[in-house]
Amino acid sequence: DIYNFTSLKKLTLTNINMTSLAGLDNVRDLEYLYLKNVNIGDYSAISKLTKLKYLYVERNGNTEEADNGQVNKMFDAMAGVDYTKLEYFGIFGYSQIDYYYDEGRSFYETTTKSFVSDISKFNNLSASTKNAIKYLYLNNNNITDFSAIEQCNNVSILRTETNNAENLNFIKNMKKILYLIVASNKLNDISILDNSFTKIQILNLRGNVQLSNCSELQKLTTLNGLYMAGCTNLSVVDVEEIADFYNLIKYKNIDSKYTDYLQGSTQRIYSNKNLVDNSEEILAMMNMS
Repeated sequence: DIYNFTSLKKLTLTNINMTSLAGLDNVRDLEYLYLKNVNIGDYSAISKLTKLKYLYVERNGNTEEADNGQVNKMFDAMAGVDYTKLEYFGIFGYSQIDYYYDEGRSFYETTTKSFVSDISKFNNLSASTKNAIKYLYLNNNNITDFSAIEQCNNVSILRTETNNAENLNFIKNMKKILYLIVASNKLNDISILDNSFTKIQILNLRGNVQLSNCSELQKLTTLNGLYMAGCTNLSVVDVEEIADFYNLIKYKNIDSKYTDYLQGSTQRIYSNKNLVDNSEEILAMMNMS
């Protein structure tokens, strides 16, 4: 009976069905809660766990109804409660929470996903809770709309890889962000990225095949790692524009098809390309003149 473990600090529940979390509301010192593929009818006890520092929900191998239903029930129970210590928050289909950030390695690539597609009730979390969150993991889901997280102003690590986002407007207030992992989405617009993001060190855009414009990236002068492998439709005009910037970054990757366009501002060598007057390469050089 959870009720009896009043001094419990860490709890993981995996693959269980529970009518409610009754008893958990008596474990007021709980700091870590991990819920993996659980089916809980009533989450109301979670409203008493205001000392939580870590809250993770992992969903995989379920249905869309079950995944969204469980997430929404949890958000309903948390609505309006101040979790001022909640620095780590995650809803994901594959856990990346222990991945070691070193030498630009930013995630383990996997196609494992949950059916979570709706996080709109995240917006019902209190302002204090949103401000407390520094590490936000929403990776490996089926989410298109991330607007509910726009007010998480203190996030330093954000993972939304392997989802369906089309733009990055949801990070507009996250000026303290250090690591932004948005690989394997459907991004076609990253224009929100500008020189107001003065702390960002790692940006992972891998696998966003719809992405074309990338000239904005050169505004991110603090970048130490930039990953664009699998972005196969980048504008060569833009690639040439960011060449000097890209070449200064320590950790990076991009498809080999763009090698010729990364020679920098001092030289252009085009061979066997059968260029014509309106080729992107020619237009790029005209724009530089």
